[in-house]
Amino acid sequence: MNQVIQPKIKWTWYKILFDSFKKSVRSLFFIISILFGGFLGYLIIFGEWLKTVPFRFLIIPIPIVIIWFILIIKDLAEQLVKEKEKVENLNEQLVTVVKEPILYRRKIAKWERKLSSDGHIIVNCTFEIQVLADELSSVTHRISRTFRKSPQITDFDIHLTHHSYERGEVGLNVLQKSPTLVSWMLNFIPPVHLNESVTYSVVYSYGGAHLMSYEELLHQIQEGNVPQGEEYETAEVRIVVPTDRLISSILLPEDFLVTQLSFDVRIGLSRHNDEIARLRKTDSFIVEKKGTQWFIELDVDQPKIGLTYQLTWIPPRKK
Repeated sequence: MNQVIQPKIKWTWYKILFDSFKKSVRSLFFIISILFGGFLGYLIIFGEWLKTVPFRFLIIPIPIVIIWFILIIKDLAEQLVKEKEKVENLNEQLVTVVKEPILYRRKIAKWERKLSSDGHIIVNCTFEIQVLADELSSVTHRISRTFRKSPQITDFDIHLTHHSYERGEVGLNVLQKSPTLVSWMLNFIPPVHLNESVTYSVVYSYGGAHLMSYEELLHQIQEGNVPQGEEYETAEVRIVVPTDRLISSILLPEDFLVTQLSFDVRIGLSRHNDEIARLRKTDSFIVEKKGTQWFIELDVDQPKIGLTYQLTWIPPRKK
């Protein structure tokens, strides 16, 4: 049985404070230049006042410290508001996953991705499901930009390539297509019965799958479209139903000079260290070089509901 992970999110206070400190330093340089010009004006206009030692030593440091403190507090407040909104949104999603009735389990869930140098991706998905309810008439899938709002999804296309439903037909309907969310539904006609198993495969593709340069990634972090501290790209799968085996892979473009090919497991914004340790112990992560292309894969036995399994890499710098 899959273990359900209860949604429990911790704010990364130290990261937020450090980011606010860095931003305030940049702003402070600009403020110092203004104050220095003002100080020169004081020297000319109020030169007699500056002959006293205490005043001479306090006129510049005190305003600088006060302004710097205001900058830090202002930026920290803005980031905490954004972080709170993200956490509330995520908690709502995770609670929904936990509370929804489980109608089926996945014996196998497989995502095979092939990324092009322009950010376009082709994904071949295969699922074998077993019905746990009296009947199952449909299943839904989605691609969403919850925290990473860039790049945006473009030119989405999908096809059902195979199914093993001998008693009936399987139809595919796209429910929504937007720059941040795509969802589709597989319909079983007639519904699949309790304990019946069905295998189906779909192939979908879209542009804007990933940021393709480190400079572009940093820019999107500065714009607030990618969370602070996530200076890497990721291909991920969130487990929403009981799953026996997860296979998630990506083949990166030719001569794509990525660094730090790795994996991560998250519950919301927090790293799940116990699951990461388990996957390392079972050698679930694979890295291969196929000619001039990097291939990375996670092969996970009994992935846990509520966790997100990520393949990660740092994109190359622009030449």
